[in-house]
Amino acid sequence: MVKVRASLVSAIVALAHVSSVTPFCVPPFPNNTNGTNTTVQTSQSPGPFPTTALGRPPATYDVPGRLPGPPALASLSSAHELESEGPSFYRGSQRWHKQICGMSSFAGFTSATSALTADCLALADDAAEAGHLWYAKGFADNTTVLELRNHGTCSFGIRPPYADDMYGIVSGWYVGGVDVAEVVRTAVRDYDAGGLVGATGVMHCTISSAANVDVQWAIFGPGEQAEAGWWMAPPVPSSAGTKASVGRAVFSAVAAFWLPVLWYVVS
Repeated sequence: MVKVRASLVSAIVALAHVSSVTPFCVPPFPNNTNGTNTTVQTSQSPGPFPTTALGRPPATYDVPGRLPGPPALASLSSAHELESEGPSFYRGSQRWHKQICGMSSFAGFTSATSALTADCLALADDAAEAGHLWYAKGFADNTTVLELRNHGTCSFGIRPPYADDMYGIVSGWYVGGVDVAEVVRTAVRDYDAGGLVGATGVMHCTISSAANVDVQWAIFGPGEQAEAGWWMAPPVPSSAGTKASVGRAVFSAVAAFWLPVLWYVVS
């Protein structure tokens, strides 16, 4: 009996020197009361998330009492400025000012889709009767034909003939009503085929000594306007010029003939 008591006292003393241990808790297996399937899971705290995503700017936080800034808006005005408005034309105010172009070159482009000759002759009559000058501007290239006049299936338009110097021309491009009538009638005479006609050409037109340009014209039918922008024409004839230039040439010829005669009489 004495030995049993001594053993109990020794055991109590040994337990008194052992540090307290957190009791081990085994959670029950979810929805299963079978102890043999009990699973121990050790929970781990997730790693910290980065405050800034790679490749993106840091997130912005609203400051109390301050409204967040509005999102950046694209400039509508700058986009509108980049958009080309395209060529346009207007009619001069002087009806009598209707012929300003010299001789024209010609090239025929009559095809099955060309304008009716009868419509083009009517267009020429209308242009001659209307008179005035027609001013064109706003060309972004030299392959866009701007239609100035139309009658039925026949249209007449102009464009810059050369791309390399069009941006240096500030006065625009222009043609008179009589100029239109003359080139249309000549084109009908030379390029009519089966009652159809299509043609283009280049002529030099002058308003003043500071405003004179080469103008390429085209006579085209329905659906041919885009194609007419690529029609090629010979350059302005070397003899083309203003009426003043022709007058000077005639005066020079007369002077060259009479000067020797006058010199002979005087001597």
